[in-house]
Amino acid sequence: MKIDSLYNIFLFTIISVTLIVDKVFTIFPEFRYLKYIGIPFFLILVITNYKNFKFYGINDRVKPYLLLITVSIILYPLLTKQGIFELIFIFAGISMFIFLPDIKININALNYFSIFLFILLYLGGGSYDFSLEAFYKSNTSSTEGGYSFIFGFFAIYYWEQRKFSKFLINLLFIVLSLKRIVFLGVIVVIILSVLPKKISNILTHKILLIGANLSFILITQMLTAGSFDENIRKHTGIGTGEFTSGRTFLYSLVLDKDVFSGRNMFLGIGQGGTSNILEKHFEHNFLLHNDILKIVVEHGYLIFIVFFWLLYETKDEKILRLTIFLNLLYLTDNALIYQVVYLMYFVLSYLYIKESESDYCEQTEPTFRVRDSNPI
Repeated sequence: MKIDSLYNIFLFTIISVTLIVDKVFTIFPEFRYLKYIGIPFFLILVITNYKNFKFYGINDRVKPYLLLITVSIILYPLLTKQGIFELIFIFAGISMFIFLPDIKININALNYFSIFLFILLYLGGGSYDFSLEAFYKSNTSSTEGGYSFIFGFFAIYYWEQRKFSKFLINLLFIVLSLKRIVFLGVIVVIILSVLPKKISNILTHKILLIGANLSFILITQMLTAGSFDENIRKHTGIGTGEFTSGRTFLYSLVLDKDVFSGRNMFLGIGQGGTSNILEKHFEHNFLLHNDILKIVVEHGYLIFIVFFWLLYETKDEKILRLTIFLNLLYLTDNALIYQVVYLMYFVLSYLYIKESESDYCEQTEPTFRVRDSNPI
């Protein structure tokens, strides 16, 4: 199978899985195994193209995630069942993009397909409340799901391409499938893209961005301690637990001094450790809904800083803003194990890289002067 065809089948399959599984999972729970579908595609890629597959080295975008996998295997060879599953999920998400060949991607077709599936499966049966109170409570849309991430990435791509009509269409579908962090993340990217370059460069400096993530951990610790309860109720009219959709209680369990102190602050408790803590408390599998805390608690501050240093290792302004959007998703969700988030991030990063290469070739194309055939 040609590489282009395989990759495009993979892209459309992941989009389909994201939008369809939610509808059929209760009827066919076996569909949960589609979370691993990236690995079979990767094996097909290697088996069918190993002779003529052109490797361009390891994709810089996957290095932070390879770091998490490698460190987990070295420092915690006896991982728990949950930890092993999570590493498999991460590998399933990055596998097709570890060695990224030169491929052609029809991003418009992928966007139209996503919109079509959402309209077909969700739009007619959804209920919507666009009030500010519903936004605070994260009850704007009954169709909230992973598809909101899809439209968030598409909206950013079309904004960066200055295709504003397509941007507005995807913004509409963000609202119809609203996750608050997706909407806010798109707004942040827009603001950064229109700021004067000097100001934008300061705000998007790698050290400042890592510092912002570290500050978020501190603020979260203060949040779980009740430091912001009064202000949240004053400005939103609801309690902290309701405003954070119950996440503050989850955070308090994994940030407990008996869990996150001493050696654990430096090297972490191991991949899957936060889920194990929550499972013991709730007596069933439960996810943290905060990948920033998950990384720092499970891998410690050292790997946390290296992870984000690698994540923000780019000179491409569009990739940098896209990475900030991804970083924002990590604040309130489990995006580290979402295949579709990896897919959209890597695909758009790839398109930005190809665009930069094309612009560079145009700028450096040699010019030739035609010699006068009859010089005087």
